[in-house]
Amino acid sequence: MNEERNGGADQIEGHLRQLFQDAGYESKELLDWAKQYGRLLQENERLKQELRKLAAPKKGSDPFSTRLRDALRE
Repeated sequence: MNEERNGGADQIEGHLRQLFQDAGYESKELLDWAKQYGRLLQENERLKQELRKLAAPKKGSDPFSTRLRDALRE
């Protein structure tokens, strides 16, 4: 999944390079942006995975305690 998300950034960078080649000039700022975009996508995916791991129910947790907490809240 991570490769697919980064593939979008790689495609953007590749398309930019092709456009620059066709136009006869290159914008370093846009290429830097494309690389930074790829890094941000990777970091976003890493944070999503960490969040899923932290939000997942812990093994061996007692469902009764959850029901008890819910009852106490009411």
